[in-house]
Parts: sequence; structure tokens; C-alpha cells
Amino acid sequence: RETESLFAQAVELRPNRYWYYSMWALWKMFCLGQEWAHNASAEFERAAEFLRQATRKNSQDALARAIYGHFQSFWRRSLDHGRALLDESLHLNPYSPFAWMLSSATSSYSGRPEVALEELERSRELCPVEPHFEFMFNSAMCIAHLFRHDADQAAEWGRRTLQENPGFTNGHKQ
Repeated sequence: RETESLFAQAVELRPNRYWYYSMWALWKMFCLGQEWAHNASAEFERAAEFLRQATRKNSQDALARAIYGHFQSFWRRSLDHGRALLDESLHLNPYSPFAWMLSSATSSYSGRPEVALEELERSRELCPVEPHFEFMFNSAMCIAHLFRHDADQAAEWGRRTLQENPGFTNGHKQ
């Protein structure tokens, strides 16, 4: 609740700061994945609206496009739309390790785990993962190995995910 209040205050104070909408949407997606949302369908639609607002307010914002692309491919199951948004994001900013990590998930979902692993390597080369976000990178590695049908590596990366963040529910789902 406190996080929601802080995002609402930020948007109220600076309604044209597109970055706030992107981060709020990312927070909503995380809450949906953790099953913390009281009304999942309403939160899903709010996340979508925040992403539409972010990209409307700044059509050149690579991070907003990357988050929106992940939303489209993972939550909406629209792999083509998600891929297009992620490609636009990476065209706008090919140096975003976070965008490469999100892109890897869509590559995995699209049946291209080898490409996903290359994208994760590019992400790691651009910037070592900050310790408090390591679980997200490890989860993406687990997903890529799952789609690669490499159960041993998937299990290893899944264990790493849970070691980094035992409360991350996707670590248990994989």
C-alpha cells in the first residue's frame, strides 16, 4: 500500500514524468507475478494503462518500450507485439542490460532459447547485475534453459534464483 501511495504522489506532483508510469507498471507486474494483487484483472489493466501513458508521454523512451514489450509477451501472450516493442527499445538504447534481460524472456517464450542466452550474455557484458536484482537475471537464465530442454541447468539457475530471493514466487514456479 505504501508503494502505491508513493507512486500516486509522484504522478500527482509530476504528471508528465513518463518514467514514473513505467516504474509503476513494472511494480504492478511484479505484484501480479507475486500474486499480491487483491483484484488481479484491475491491476493488470492499470499496468497496461500506465505503459500506454508512458509511451505516449515519450515515444523515444527505451525503458518504457522494454517494459511494455515484456508486458505484451508475458502477460498478454502477444509475442509478436512484445517482440516489436522490445526490438524498438533495443534500437533506441542497445546499451540497456535490463532491456536485454527482458528481451531474453520473450526470445525464450518464442522458442528461441539460444538467442535468449546470447541476450543474457550481452546483458551481463554491459553491466554486472546488482546484487538485489540478481534473482531476476537468474530467473531469466532458468527460463532460457527450460525452453532449451536442459533440465540440469534450469534447476541450477532456479536454485540460484531462490537463494538470491526465497520470496520470489516465480523461483518456485519454474
